[in-house]
Amino acid sequence: MKKSIITLFLLIFACNYLLSQQVYQLNNQKLTVQVVVKEKSLVSDTISIQPNNDGFKPEILITDADFGIDLVWTGWRAPNMPNNSQGRVMLTKKDFDVVNVTQSASKIEIHLKGNNSTVSARLIYTLSDGDYFIKKSIAVNDTIFGYHFLHALHPVKSNIKLQATQNASKKVEIRVEGSDEFSQVEETSETNSLVYIVKKGDYGQVAAIRTSNASAFFGMENPATENHIKPAGNHFVLDCSRPYGVNIDSIGVQSEAVVLALNPEPYVRKWYWNYVDRVRVAPDSPYTLNNSWYDLRSVEYPRVPEQHWMNEQNVDRLVDKVHQNMTVDNGIKVDAFVLDDGWDVYKSDWVLREKQFPNGLSPISKKLAVNKTNLGIWFGPIGGYSFRMQRINWMLQNGYEGIGKEYEYCAAYLCVGGNKYNSMFRNRVSDMIKNHGVRYFKWDGMIFSCNDPSHGHRTGLYSTISVLDEFKKICDEARSASPDVYLNITTGTWLSPWWLGFANQIWMDGADYAFANVPSLSKRDNAITYRDFVLYDDLIKKDLWFPTSNLMTHGLIKGKLDHVGTTNEPIDKLTDDAMLYVARGVSMYELYISPDILTKDEWRVISQSLKWARDRHSVLRRTEMIGGNPTLAEPYGYAHFVDTKGIIALRNPTVEEQTINVEFLPEYGLNRFASSLVVEQVYPYRYILPNTYSAGSTIPVKLNGFETAIFEIYPLDSAKRPLVAGIIFDEVSSGADYKISVLGAKDKVKILNPEVISNSGWKLPEVKSIVSSNLQMNSYKQIKTKKGTDISFTLSVPTTTVALQLGLLLKNPDGVNVALPKIKVMVNGKAVEVEVQEQKERWGWRIANLSSGENSISVIFPDEKVVKPWIGSVDIWAFGFEKQNAQTISIPTMLEQVETPMPPKPWETGTIKQSQLLRKIEVK
Repeated sequence: MKKSIITLFLLIFACNYLLSQQVYQLNNQKLTVQVVVKEKSLVSDTISIQPNNDGFKPEILITDADFGIDLVWTGWRAPNMPNNSQGRVMLTKKDFDVVNVTQSASKIEIHLKGNNSTVSARLIYTLSDGDYFIKKSIAVNDTIFGYHFLHALHPVKSNIKLQATQNASKKVEIRVEGSDEFSQVEETSETNSLVYIVKKGDYGQVAAIRTSNASAFFGMENPATENHIKPAGNHFVLDCSRPYGVNIDSIGVQSEAVVLALNPEPYVRKWYWNYVDRVRVAPDSPYTLNNSWYDLRSVEYPRVPEQHWMNEQNVDRLVDKVHQNMTVDNGIKVDAFVLDDGWDVYKSDWVLREKQFPNGLSPISKKLAVNKTNLGIWFGPIGGYSFRMQRINWMLQNGYEGIGKEYEYCAAYLCVGGNKYNSMFRNRVSDMIKNHGVRYFKWDGMIFSCNDPSHGHRTGLYSTISVLDEFKKICDEARSASPDVYLNITTGTWLSPWWLGFANQIWMDGADYAFANVPSLSKRDNAITYRDFVLYDDLIKKDLWFPTSNLMTHGLIKGKLDHVGTTNEPIDKLTDDAMLYVARGVSMYELYISPDILTKDEWRVISQSLKWARDRHSVLRRTEMIGGNPTLAEPYGYAHFVDTKGIIALRNPTVEEQTINVEFLPEYGLNRFASSLVVEQVYPYRYILPNTYSAGSTIPVKLNGFETAIFEIYPLDSAKRPLVAGIIFDEVSSGADYKISVLGAKDKVKILNPEVISNSGWKLPEVKSIVSSNLQMNSYKQIKTKKGTDISFTLSVPTTTVALQLGLLLKNPDGVNVALPKIKVMVNGKAVEVEVQEQKERWGWRIANLSSGENSISVIFPDEKVVKPWIGSVDIWAFGFEKQNAQTISIPTMLEQVETPMPPKPWETGTIKQSQLLRKIEVK
């Protein structure tokens, strides 16, 4: 019986239709779309992939073409409802008759008339050239009555199947990916696939399914939509909707489209990112900006010296310094110089401070334009942050709309959907573009709900849509005034791909910066771990499908008014931060810096990082986060693949060495047939792995403590230079006489492409192994005293070890939160300065510098002022740089090398950073 029913079901959706059926069809190079109408009824719609060169035609996507019009009925008893006053009703295809069908080369429109209501509808199917997806929308109106209230539209509320077409056995199984639970197994003669739910969908997110041959994803194209898929027997139920909150009148309402994508591979995320490229309102291109926030503030700010007040003179000075250091000295294009909070009069409606800017902003924007840099400006649409209640109260007193009370920070805010405030804000944006030369906006702080009906927008559930619609008009008008305007919409957004129809960038969520509870030697390392945890929470834990290239993650911070590092932090820490920042795949490079405090070396690091990222942007823009949870001290990273090229950025957030397995997955964008792939480490040093790899390979990578490592992947036959694998090296010169400086061998040494060597008799000289530090702790003693526990030992430091530091990691027992002791460190009988980096009452590093030669070390716990001895654990580490016996090797080659930007070197040439655990002890 089951077989008969299913066979009949499949026959209904097959292409051999009865004469009473009409089939309307769209085609492009990739897909065929068929909509079936029988008599007055809408029967189905089907998407199928065109056969490939071998004639193979993978799965087809079949739906019953149903939709939903969710309304609140006005009048007597609603259709299909048993009682009067049960006014909430969902009209579906059974409540409509097909009255007409119109078709063009790329569009089918199904005209529907209600068979039990005065509501009319129109389904629109669109297929554009080259797309692997169609778009389906619905329009509704009522020319007779006009008072039924539209709660929501569901352009797709359908039963769907991802159905195989050939090479079949007799089984279809449905389950959620990652689960061993099968929803149902049905026998058919048409299919041979496991159908997985890859993503169930969510608010502003797509839903996705796949088989072993194909994949599909679905979503309504608006950030505030609900898209969900769930199993139901031998098929799925797909529901894509958005609330409206308006009456259905004669003009009516047309929904945003639902994208229905059918992909010829099971790698659904790879094809999803291709679709996102079609969503973008603006190109996904590198964009470098300098933001004034950590260098300039308003005159009202307490304890801010005059040279950091935001005014024309100080802005002019910073513009010159940024241009000199970034562009003139280091060749970096600065796309925008951004004035953050502080430019406007707080007690005003976003009016520029005349006293600080007597000539307006035009002189600044014109000066920037000479250097091909745009002026950018910050707005806080809901009222900003600094002195916000001055601004909000003034606006409320002057008739602008707002809501809430400041019982907690940001609980009171201005309403972007309010008629007067919205009109004023749009005028301010237009004025900034037309009269002040502004081409970049940072709109910082948005709230999309407001329940005050006096503001002129819908309330309740519908306020989000109403405010969002008004905000989109602001974006559209800005782009109309200047097509090249760059819109960065920060706090208040959420990670939906359809924000990219409005903006260039949205906020990652989280704080501007914070410090993770992972024992780190530097504050900057803690800040890096925190930022990556936010992305882990977004991209892995919450599984939000949003491109990292369009995420504002807050940039490099080193300013006079605030910073995430220390004043004299090691250059390698800033280098790690800069390289990982761009290697995450962001495309907006934000510099929150004070240009007059950076050293030449720090400018070098920032500039070389940006040059490398801009050059590799075409690969970096496709990002998948991999690995574990940064705040659990697990190794993690970011994988970028486009066709046969890739970049892998990895980080170990803790002091202990760890291994992470890196998979070369086609799902990440790698060509599934890719082979003979070279893996070259380009940061923090150059190193080529001795083997080549293919799609599907897994590579275990060891990471030293706190190491950030970046690898580039490319086909062996694309190399334009001899590839000497197994050694750590620097390039000295290119051309026919290719020279490298070899620091030493790390693995088996060999040339991966010997055919490029022009001299057949040339042989690779012997290469010595890398020099590793092997410090010996001698004469160790642990003495318990009345005041605590003292430790003493000797450490012999060879002259090849430079910049050696002793690191003591103090940890409280689990569950114990007490202050960590202020220890004293004596070296050769003299007290030395101890640097402290800690998370109070949890863990703390105590760091002291050592010299070469014999070091007699005493560590005293605690000092005289502590009465109760401290109890906990101490890990004793040594950190330093090991000098290597570098040798230069010349290789005659037939290739002409193409020089490309490379990452900055984080430490002195000829050295390698190393760490060594000396001992773990318990202090009792």
